[in-house]
Amino acid sequence: MAIVLAGLLAALFSFLANSLALKSYGPMAAVGAIPLLEEVAKTVPAFLLGAPILMTHGVFGLIEAWHDFYSRRGRAGISPLLSVAGHLAFGGLTQFFYSFTGVLGYGIAAAAAAHCLWNLGIPLIIPRGGNQDS
Repeated sequence: MAIVLAGLLAALFSFLANSLALKSYGPMAAVGAIPLLEEVAKTVPAFLLGAPILMTHGVFGLIEAWHDFYSRRGRAGISPLLSVAGHLAFGGLTQFFYSFTGVLGYGIAAAAAAHCLWNLGIPLIIPRGGNQDS
């Protein structure tokens, strides 16, 4: 149950923080503030609630996938799959660096850096609008 609660808290915090970041910084927030905000939002609740970091990131990815699918009225292409895969990868990086160093912040920083690179590269994978058929 802690995994679901941590994932829901992460999604709620991320939605609010991402909205504020986009209003403040515009689209560039997607390769700066937003990755860091999301990695903190996913990892800190998991840590505080004693939930597995990887699984909490996975729950967050599922919530984002659901949002991607329904916000595009079923025309999301591969976006939902990439949401789950990406957030699981970021969770894996966070867990690896945290386990290796014993410092949670290093795990968050590594995942945030990867997330920034992901957000820079994802437009090359998914054409504008999120649908490969468009």
